[in-house]
Amino acid sequence: MKKKIIVVPQAGLGNRMRVLASAVQLAKRDNRELWIAWPVNAALGCEMTDIFQSIGMEYSVPPKWINFLLTNIYRPGSNSRFFGLLKFVSKLFAGQTLFDDDIRDDRTNRVKQLKISSEESTVLIATCFPFGDQQVEETYNDYMKNEELAEQFANFKFSEILKERVKQEYQKIGEPYIGIHIRRTDHVHTIKDSPDENYIIQIDRYLAENPAQRFLLATDDEPTKILFKKKYGNQMHIFNHKIGRDDLEGIYGGVVELLMLANSSKIICSCKSSYSNTAIVLGAIKDIVYIDTHVFDIAKPMQA
Repeated sequence: MKKKIIVVPQAGLGNRMRVLASAVQLAKRDNRELWIAWPVNAALGCEMTDIFQSIGMEYSVPPKWINFLLTNIYRPGSNSRFFGLLKFVSKLFAGQTLFDDDIRDDRTNRVKQLKISSEESTVLIATCFPFGDQQVEETYNDYMKNEELAEQFANFKFSEILKERVKQEYQKIGEPYIGIHIRRTDHVHTIKDSPDENYIIQIDRYLAENPAQRFLLATDDEPTKILFKKKYGNQMHIFNHKIGRDDLEGIYGGVVELLMLANSSKIICSCKSSYSNTAIVLGAIKDIVYIDTHVFDIAKPMQA
């Protein structure tokens, strides 16, 4: 019987894409069959096939009862709280199991050196983090942008519906444009580290270089939309479609926004945003401006 890897991608779409990319890498390397147990829940309320035509290799869905168990007992919080118990239960499915705590050191924000057995007949991985067993020294955010993951992201093929909606957005804004991602409503701690003023300084710098420059603003905060639209007018294209995680229309809005950011010529964002980092990897964006205060303050003397 062919060896397999069972993966349970968790949290939102960006996290799940990194998990899928990592799983495909591992499955191809060890010539494993890939099983994907895709949770439909409050974090992402749609089926995987609603978003992707292909992820870069063939995969199977586990048998119905196994899929039900995998998608309901493995959750990010539960995996940590009931670590020992779930490790024991996992022996029903796999010889080796990996959770978030196995993959990332939460105290140092560093990727752990994993030992993923190429000999185990079945490996089960339930996580929201990218993973691998290559030697790593990067912090988590740096690791998300490694070249191998970027290559795998290029294999993701999105649904025809999503591709058509992205095409319609392109027609509205025109190209090329600079992408701006500002996260506010569910990431309160980022407001202090990445204030609007830091974004405005960078936008004004690009406008001084090219007064006709166009921008795409992706944000979940209405006051931010109003502020930037009032300041920059029609040069600031604001993505205003419904965005959410619990219904298909809102999910489609979020994916289209992500794909639009990924196709930016350059991106202005926070280095702490996994959403921005997903867009960077997906679009292989090389020109990145991080506006976080600890980065921004260091850069000021260099720009003077």
